[in-house]
Amino acid sequence: MTEPSADQIIAAYVQHRGEKERLTAEYKGNVKVIDDKLKKLEVWLQLWLSSQNVNSVNTDSGTAYKTTVEQATVSDMNALLDFIKENEAWHLLEKRVSKTGIREMLDADEPIPPGVNWYVTTAINVRKPNER
Repeated sequence: MTEPSADQIIAAYVQHRGEKERLTAEYKGNVKVIDDKLKKLEVWLQLWLSSQNVNSVNTDSGTAYKTTVEQATVSDMNALLDFIKENEAWHLLEKRVSKTGIREMLDADEPIPPGVNWYVTTAINVRKPNER
């Protein structure tokens, strides 16, 4: 048996990498179609739950329920860093702004630092029957 040449190994590598890229793109496209369908179903469920003035519905097929999603993002990092330095509020600093730290400030009726946006949204979750 002869040893393969560098050209053969490189050709095989390029071929496999191309196949991987094709399969990855195909997968992402297929998943996007499903994600889009799931998003439409979540919107329908959220509207339906709101129209019924309920937070959840339990059916034979599963349970849909609302959850609150909180998010803190930074719109002005320099303003936030100035606030953190001036107030020695280092607990707010992570690789991202600390959602827990901002929630604590809001719970204490303190204004959030400049440069931070706070969002609260409602998400829809669906569980299969008997899934806990």
